[in-house]
Amino acid sequence: MAFNRIKLWGIASALVIGLIACEQKKTEPVQEEKEVQKEEIQEFPNEGKIAYVNIDSLEKHYVYLNEKRKELNNRQNAIENELKRMNTQYESKMKELQEKYQKGTLTQEEAEKGEKDLMSLQQRFEQRQYETQNELLSLQENLMRDLQEKLNNFIEKYNADKKYAYILSYGEGGSILYADPKYEITNDVIEGMNAEEKKDKE
Repeated sequence: MAFNRIKLWGIASALVIGLIACEQKKTEPVQEEKEVQKEEIQEFPNEGKIAYVNIDSLEKHYVYLNEKRKELNNRQNAIENELKRMNTQYESKMKELQEKYQKGTLTQEEAEKGEKDLMSLQQRFEQRQYETQNELLSLQENLMRDLQEKLNNFIEKYNADKKYAYILSYGEGGSILYADPKYEITNDVIEGMNAEEKKDKE
């Protein structure tokens, strides 16, 4: 009986040792996987996180946008002055005809010609007003599209090594009600985009 007990004890010990060895083999890959994940986290500490850009600040401090806005404002002022001159010409012609009529020196021929001239001036004014409104709208749309493209291209390069899961736009009156300042990357974006613009000019 003693021999059988020793034999059984030996078998049980062998089984226990075998199970422990198997468990060690099972846990080793898990530990290795955890170590790999830890290395990835150290390499890309922002991975899975969210950042945001304050669009109001970007629009205020982005040099390229401010320069383009000045050009747009100059064009708008030029158009307004052009329309004012056309309107002044119309009013001057109207006043001339009214004065002649009041003095009784306006002939039938002058009245008919003056009426045609006024209609022509009004039509030209309305046509030009329509054209310039479309021109300004097109310039604004092109500028916003250009800005969005530049921002997208920069963000793509910027996030290549940052590995943010999302980079959102935040602005006054937008859909995001609150944004924690520690997740803001606006200054990085402004400095980076201005640096790129300066490099392009050089």
